[in-house]
Amino acid sequence: RSFIFILVLTLAAALMMSGKAIANEGELGAEVFPALTPGPTIVSDKDDYAPSELVTLTGSGWAADEAVHIYVNDDEGQTWSHAADVVADVGGAFTYAFELPWWFVARYSVTATGTLATATTTFTDAVSFGGCTPVSNVLTVTIEADEFAASGGTGCSLREAIRAANQDSTADTIVLPAGTYTVNRIVSGSGAGEDSNERGDLDVLQPLTITGGGARATVIQAGTTSANGIDRVLHVTSSGSLTLNDATVRFGRNTSASGGGIRSDGRPLTLTNVTVADNTVTDGNDGGGIYNSGGVLTITGTTISGNTAGSNSSSDGGGVYTTHNATLTNVTLTSNSATGSGGGFRTDGGTSTFTNVTISHNSAPTGSNIRRDSGTLNLRNTIVSDGSGSANCSGTVGNTTNNLDSGSSCAFGSSNGSQSSVNANLGALQDNGGPTDTRALQTTPTLSAAIDSGTNSSAPTLDQRAVLRPQDGDGAGTPAAVHDIGAYELDVTPPTVTNVTSSKTNGAYAIGELIAIQMTFSEKVTVTGTPQLTLETGTTDAVVNYSSGSGTTTLTFNYTVAAGHNSADLDYASASALALNGGTIKDTATNNAVLTLPEPGAAGSLGANKALVVD
Repeated sequence: RSFIFILVLTLAAALMMSGKAIANEGELGAEVFPALTPGPTIVSDKDDYAPSELVTLTGSGWAADEAVHIYVNDDEGQTWSHAADVVADVGGAFTYAFELPWWFVARYSVTATGTLATATTTFTDAVSFGGCTPVSNVLTVTIEADEFAASGGTGCSLREAIRAANQDSTADTIVLPAGTYTVNRIVSGSGAGEDSNERGDLDVLQPLTITGGGARATVIQAGTTSANGIDRVLHVTSSGSLTLNDATVRFGRNTSASGGGIRSDGRPLTLTNVTVADNTVTDGNDGGGIYNSGGVLTITGTTISGNTAGSNSSSDGGGVYTTHNATLTNVTLTSNSATGSGGGFRTDGGTSTFTNVTISHNSAPTGSNIRRDSGTLNLRNTIVSDGSGSANCSGTVGNTTNNLDSGSSCAFGSSNGSQSSVNANLGALQDNGGPTDTRALQTTPTLSAAIDSGTNSSAPTLDQRAVLRPQDGDGAGTPAAVHDIGAYELDVTPPTVTNVTSSKTNGAYAIGELIAIQMTFSEKVTVTGTPQLTLETGTTDAVVNYSSGSGTTTLTFNYTVAAGHNSADLDYASASALALNGGTIKDTATNNAVLTLPEPGAAGSLGANKALVVD
């Protein structure tokens, strides 16, 4: 019996051990292992610093009295480094402080090497700068002043935002609200000549997009007049690129280098819905408005006017000077001048292409509008007219198709649908609707030869003002609609009301309830002031104010049911119930809208579209 008892105990013990083993296999992490001793560490007191700021490194977990070598390296390859040797205290800890260089680096790596182990960390400098802190690579400017402060300051200036964006190669976007941003930061009486963006022009060192609040609302300038600019306005250096949208660049002035408004050194420069105006270079320099040296230049929906390359016979390209590929679409180049050649545009290399460009009223002793010295220049649907000081064109210009020369120097003749020695009949440069000023095609005293004379092939679907192409500008009806030549498409058709409805569900509505009424036009319209819509609501008609929708095809009028209002089927009072009330309703081409509504109850009326009861 003793033997059997011992055997049972032995089997029970074996089963218990087996059960424990099975449980441990089925429950990961259930087995308790001895705790691992953590390795040594090194950390910085912040994740991000400004240039020249003090960095404090803290080490822990090292051996008592262990010698540790610290090496701080510039990850961006600007050849800056810093080394130091420290000794851990009896608790295995140490601190070490040092100062960053004054210039931007962006990212640093720290390596701490002891007797038996190594620890690492990283930090950045000036991801934020001044009052500018990027959010998903977007910086928003908050002040107009030309402030430059690594920390503190009154907000985020344009210069500070560009400096923050320059800190690494990541593409950034700067949101530039409506306002006038005057570049006026100078040192020792001079603003020109440095490319670190601290003073003078705004230097773009990395890929950057700047988006303004519209060329009529957001202005970047280097002075308060064309005569007192401290430097050019913008400089894209050989490491940067710039996309500029919806802003004006003006009053730049450079007496020591080319590029009065914008200069690009071999890097992409893209302008969309921009005005470049009243910029100057002197002393034999080139490119009063824009100087592009070796980079790809793309300009769309932009006006370049009033720029000057002057003071001697070697100053060329009053509006634009380029040595590399340039593509201009829906651009107005006008009233620029050069004392050398190419009052409007000069090309010295690459392939330049103009599509629906108006280049006119520029002046120079050679090639008043265009000077092609080398490279290739091809024109499509482009007006070259009314130059002064010399013939419109100098050098061979490619006649791709349907161009207009007010003289004969461009050698278009009548080939490829082009015209020579004809009258473009352009109006003054002015606000004809759209984001930038244009020269309108006139119909009196004679019809502009550019109207309905272009080609629809490979032409933009909108003109510089965003007017739909093509339009039947001459009203002849045959052909019904053909692109006009140049940046401006003549649109004489006013917008009309095509439908009135409501987003409200059919049913009955009582006092205090809101009924939104939508009015649809035949094209996009812009509203100023507060137009009104009169509704038939019984004894007292409701007069409803315009609420929203400017810039679209649909305007909204919000009606709130009031005491005394009654209608079995809500509709407006009459076909003339829409009133401007001192405001305007116009299309992009500035044609006034026809205010006549569908007759009440007829197709397209509020009453026909909806069954709304007011009681």
